[in-house]
Amino acid sequence: MDLSLVKTVQGLSELETEWSALCDRCDRYHYNQTFPYAFGAWKEFYQNGSGELAVVVGRDQGRLVLVFPMVVFHRLFWRLGKILSAGPYNNYTDLLIDPSLDQLDSAKKAWSYIKKVVSADLFDLGYVSDDSILVQVIKQSNYKVVAGNDVLRMPLCGHPDWDSLYNQTHSSRFRRERRRCYRRLAEKGDIEIVQVHTESEMAQAFDWIAKHKSDWGVRHGKVVNYAFSPNFRQWSIGLFDPGLAQKILFVRLLKVGDRIVAASYSAICGKVMQLIFVTYDHDWKQYGPGNILEEADYKWAFDKGFHELDFGPGIQGYKLAWTDKSVPIKGYLVPDSLVGRCISFYKTFFVFLRTIFYRLPYFVRSAITKQLSKGQAVEKGSQLPSKTGTRSSNEE
Repeated sequence: MDLSLVKTVQGLSELETEWSALCDRCDRYHYNQTFPYAFGAWKEFYQNGSGELAVVVGRDQGRLVLVFPMVVFHRLFWRLGKILSAGPYNNYTDLLIDPSLDQLDSAKKAWSYIKKVVSADLFDLGYVSDDSILVQVIKQSNYKVVAGNDVLRMPLCGHPDWDSLYNQTHSSRFRRERRRCYRRLAEKGDIEIVQVHTESEMAQAFDWIAKHKSDWGVRHGKVVNYAFSPNFRQWSIGLFDPGLAQKILFVRLLKVGDRIVAASYSAICGKVMQLIFVTYDHDWKQYGPGNILEEADYKWAFDKGFHELDFGPGIQGYKLAWTDKSVPIKGYLVPDSLVGRCISFYKTFFVFLRTIFYRLPYFVRSAITKQLSKGQAVEKGSQLPSKTGTRSSNEE
């Protein structure tokens, strides 16, 4: 296998046909391992000079058999290598390798080449699953684990039909409740599920999704606006460009009459459907439109012969309602220089402190947070003293 490094946009664009063909030969990959994802991410997030393109490609007798898209950031006196990603959702890190090759041997050669030519002081590799080929290579290096989670996956094979899988997965009470929600929703008007196909349709769908996702964040005290930036919007719309050979996004809308009440945003990855998120109109919450749409998506995947549903990182209740089969995923820091080792130690030390902090009892964490807040208020008050010489209540 001959390895090389692509560092220009033109070189990246020339890989489209071969890269898509490589994905077609793989039963399983992640949506951030595809050409449309990587090319769009580079254009929308990094082309302005915020990073240096570094796509490692491998060829066997001229045929593309390996791809690993990266971006390198310059941090004053050191270089950071990361997977090329767009937005915060489910950006797994792994090598895309032709199934005909020896996976471990190819991964070792590629990783050795990456460390040699990318010349990063530190590699920040997030969301590496324990069953990936990359993790076997990482663990032969000097590394630090900086994050941990689990990803739930539900096999779709081994069942004669959808009803068999559904009845085996869910209790009769669960099934009755879902049927009741569907009947109540149907009383409000004709139910229709519409798939997004064009850029204009995606633009409208994205704006609806962003609004209702943001509303959800406000209700739950979570900041989600960063996930729906103008760059992420343009990137999502660009994935429906009719000129792209590979379509990876699967976006569907649940309508009652002419009104959208829920939307799902997923990815098609070979024989795997990667579920990214579902959102709904809060005014229709009592009818469970999000649950109805996600269930319809799962049935669609089963009917199309998909092998697996990937629910993405995190163990949430709505995922556990479908499966308890999980795989650990971790974030790794892999230093490749003395500077990288120092920075890795610095980062992992603060991760350690944060872990200890969140293991403390709640009342202890609250007291510490309050004291830190007071300290900041005192500092602010000393810089801008009030006329009375005392702090106002909002500074406390």
